[in-house]
Amino acid sequence: MSRAPREHNVPFVVRSYEVEPDGRLRLVVLLRMLQEAAWQHADLLGKGFAQRTGGAYFWVLSRLRCRISRYPRWGDRLTIRTFPVGTEKLLAIREFSIHDESGAVIGRAASGWLVVDGGRGRPVRPEPVVADIVATPSEYDGDVDRLEALATSRSVGPFPVRYHDIDQYRHVNNASYLEWVLDALDPPQLMGRQAEELAVDFLKEALLGDGYRVSLASDGATERFEVIRTSDDQACARGYLRLAASSAAADSVDAAGADAAGVDHGSDGR
Repeated sequence: MSRAPREHNVPFVVRSYEVEPDGRLRLVVLLRMLQEAAWQHADLLGKGFAQRTGGAYFWVLSRLRCRISRYPRWGDRLTIRTFPVGTEKLLAIREFSIHDESGAVIGRAASGWLVVDGGRGRPVRPEPVVADIVATPSEYDGDVDRLEALATSRSVGPFPVRYHDIDQYRHVNNASYLEWVLDALDPPQLMGRQAEELAVDFLKEALLGDGYRVSLASDGATERFEVIRTSDDQACARGYLRLAASSAAADSVDAAGADAAGVDHGSDGR
């Protein structure tokens, strides 16, 4: 059995360049934090990037599910706790809990990772790779079952894959797909709202030089999407965002109402 810690905690501070116009942490940045925590723990377990540079195998994020009750704001400190919970068919399952400065849980996520043979470029069964890792019981209330394709949609694009979309593996990083989706939505759909739930299946790779378009379908507060590679009309990513009014927006409305009522926030009213 691996002697590395079963769980890994990574502290973060929300920087000024990582926030929405209302001061909340951007969802795309949170995804990158989850990815960083996962890689750090994989390294500690002897299953990370440094251990696979010989090409024996590598990890590919296949599915991500995330629920967030409250977003940290500029200057806030948060901790991401991550831990493996076992395997499901070809997926190695890793979960996360997101904690504010007091330690309260403000979000949870579950992810499914493929173990890919570096020589053949094909997924392999994960059990032999993770057999020496002690799993932690699942805490995520949900599953990572495959999502269905969009039946009807409207499209935005096409756009080219940009240089800063690609990562050290020379393909588009998973967070970039979400960034493309958010950019394809109308700004009024996003202003004053936050994603309380995100589900994404990462299906195929996109590379520098590829083009893509974003297909969207709205269902009330749920925005369903697919990122389509234009060269062959294949879906590279598929998922949905469930949006709700943000607490920051509610605070702004309350403050505006108080100002309209003549309340002086800088005095005690005397």
